Amino acid sequence: MPQRTPLGVMFCVLVPATFAQIRPAGIRVREDVIRALREKRVDPAYPQAALKASVHGLVELQVKISQTGEVQNVQLVSGDPVLASSAIEAVKQWHYKPDLLNGAAMTVFTKVTLNYERSSGEGVVLDDPFRTAPAN
Repeated sequence: MPQRTPLGVMFCVLVPATFAQIRPAGIRVREDVIRALREKRVDPAYPQAALKASVHGLVELQVKISQTGEVQNVQLVSGDPVLASSAIEAVKQWHYKPDLLNGAAMTVFTKVTLNYERSSGEGVVLDDPFRTAPAN
């Protein structure tokens, strides 16, 4: 009669070897952490139509950053559509240092929040939603 191996023993031996080869497709990084890795920032233009209509507020974007630090995809999560187009156009030009996980560059998923404010009749765009424009 053949010797039987308990299923639990076989499972414990096979599973770690299988999972050791799986590499995540990307990692999520908090906005404040990824901001420190940014190498290039193109300032978003404050749309003239938004200034004339006194449109202001936050624009939140979902951003995918490649293993080389290039912005690959930008999608609007929330915010006024009048402001969103300039935010997306600018963020697509940003560049980051590669984010490493165990020594390997990873694709990063993060959010970027831009704060469009009016100050002295002009528009100011900040990329820290909790910071405000200096008062003149």
